[in-house]
Amino acid sequence: MRRSIFFAAATGVLALVAAPASAVRAQGHLPWSPGDKAPALAHLSLGQPQSELFTKLGAPDAVDTLGPGAYSFSWLKRGLSAVVTDRDGVAIINATKREAAELGGVRVGDTHDAVRAKWGDPMKEQGPTWLYIARGWVIAVQFHAQSDKAVRLSIGLPTAASTP
Repeated sequence: MRRSIFFAAATGVLALVAAPASAVRAQGHLPWSPGDKAPALAHLSLGQPQSELFTKLGAPDAVDTLGPGAYSFSWLKRGLSAVVTDRDGVAIINATKREAAELGGVRVGDTHDAVRAKWGDPMKEQGPTWLYIARGWVIAVQFHAQSDKAVRLSIGLPTAASTP
C-alpha cells in the first residue's frame, strides 16, 4: 500500500506518491522532531475548524470547491490560502507572500541555498517543489521554475488514500 500526499492550491493541485510513513527516514535538519505537532503557518493550524479561519482572517476573497466536502479559501491580498475538508478541518495551509508567514526560519522568497541551510536537503523533489515529510504532516516549498526563489510555502496533512 502506498500513501498519496496532496497539496492543493488556489491555482492547482500537486500530488506526490510517497512510501508509507514508517519507511520514510528523517533527512535534513528540520527544527521539529518526529512526532511533534505540526507547526502553525500564519497563525493557522492543521486540523482547526473552518470557522476559526474566518475569525482570524475575515471573509475570503475566493472560494473554490475541490470536491465533495473539500474547499479552498483564498485571502489574495494576504498571500494565504487554506484547504478545508469536512473530515479534517484545515488540511493544507499555503503562503505565497514573504510577509504572509514564516515556518521554521523559512519564508517565501528564500533561495534554494537558504532553505537547504535551514532544513537540509529535501526528502523528495517533485519538479520545482521540495518536500519535507514529518510524521503526520508534510511541508512543501515550491520554487520558481526559472529562479531559485521560493514562491509558495505549504504545510499539510497526508491523505490515507491508497494507490495501486
